[in-house]
Amino acid sequence: MSKTPTNVNLNTPKYHTFGCKVNTYDTGLIQKNLTDLKLKDKKIHILNTCAVTREATKDAVRLTRKLKKNNPDSIVVVTGCAAQIDKKDFELLDSVDLLVGNSHKDELGDLIQKKIDGAELEKFYHKNIFRKSSMGEGGGLEDNHSRSFLKIQDGCDSFCSFCVIPHTRGKSRSLNLESIIKKIKEFVLKGQREVVITGIHLGDYSDESKNKLEDMVEAILKQTSLPRLRLTSLEPLELTPRLTELCKSERVCTHFHMSVQTVNTKVLKAMKRKYTKEDVLESFKRAKSTGIDVFVGMDVIVGFPGETLEDYNETFEALKLSPYWDRIHVFPYSERPKTGAVLLEGEVPVVERKRRSKELRALSTDRFRASLKNQIGKTLDVLVFEKKDFKSRRGVVQGLSRNYYPVIFPDGAPEFKEVKAKVIDVDFDLKTEGALICEAL
Repeated sequence: MSKTPTNVNLNTPKYHTFGCKVNTYDTGLIQKNLTDLKLKDKKIHILNTCAVTREATKDAVRLTRKLKKNNPDSIVVVTGCAAQIDKKDFELLDSVDLLVGNSHKDELGDLIQKKIDGAELEKFYHKNIFRKSSMGEGGGLEDNHSRSFLKIQDGCDSFCSFCVIPHTRGKSRSLNLESIIKKIKEFVLKGQREVVITGIHLGDYSDESKNKLEDMVEAILKQTSLPRLRLTSLEPLELTPRLTELCKSERVCTHFHMSVQTVNTKVLKAMKRKYTKEDVLESFKRAKSTGIDVFVGMDVIVGFPGETLEDYNETFEALKLSPYWDRIHVFPYSERPKTGAVLLEGEVPVVERKRRSKELRALSTDRFRASLKNQIGKTLDVLVFEKKDFKSRRGVVQGLSRNYYPVIFPDGAPEFKEVKAKVIDVDFDLKTEGALICEAL
């Protein structure tokens, strides 16, 4: 997974966030909780890690070594999902000073302060994550971001055979609806134009009053004045007819990210997913029905144990023929501890996983770039990022459209948080595979 370093004031810790938007929310909460640290001229690096793949953990390991090499006197703290599940990767590293699992994230501030003060501490803090009941409220506002993230759900009870996340996040739990509405109203009062609703298994949202995801979306639209509401990952069956209708509101961002994993019913069953190939393809079509210029992305895993070449080709051809999506996040299958998939037969060689990944990514790039070109000449609502270091040059993303396209303003980002902008060209030189070049109106 990619990492997103967050540069902050020299008198505060530096945060390095890996992985999903839930981690982005959690980093905002860590920042909030650590504002009273007495650093005593110590440089602190906090890595909020991801463990969805082995490569994500390896990325974090590499960064700890780099940080310690560049500043041997700094304190390097590793927390998050990799700290919870991949202890052996970190505990013997000289480049890691504290290893704090998700189970002890609430104690992070106290542990770091004690480390700064020279107290003798254990290196590793970890306990049974399934006993954790707290949601971690109060995050979402990360430095240098103009959007707010709101985690309404954490943990997962599904135990899909490829996924280690239940063992890193614990049981599914949800924030009550009243707290969600209160928090969004606070964000609006602070001038935030967009709130990203996120969770480990968003579609599993259910508070103590049995409010479901659809109830939450409806309440936000009725009880708040939030201009832009964005949802994160949904499984195909979770985009219900009622939710589809609610997402036709002009205040809901025209962007869906579908957690599909494959488009082959046999492999879906082995993954312990509760839908079929037909459900996947129908969900794309349903998402596109919600408005004009809807952006549909997805996650797909290739090389899952037992996925034959014929199975993979069925996924590839189904996606190639479907006109109802715009981008694929491709993941070669990664063996993870404590998952059912490691016991399955039919291992796909790593070289073949990489070949399939490359082929599917090429399909995604072609589709995404065609989608970008289709935006030329259109007028979009663009949220301008609150970054102070943008320069007037191509290749620097300065905003995000409602339908999730990265945006560049050649003449420099406008001062306002949200602007109408006309798409005048596209830029294909970015690592993001492309961006829209716009002029503010």
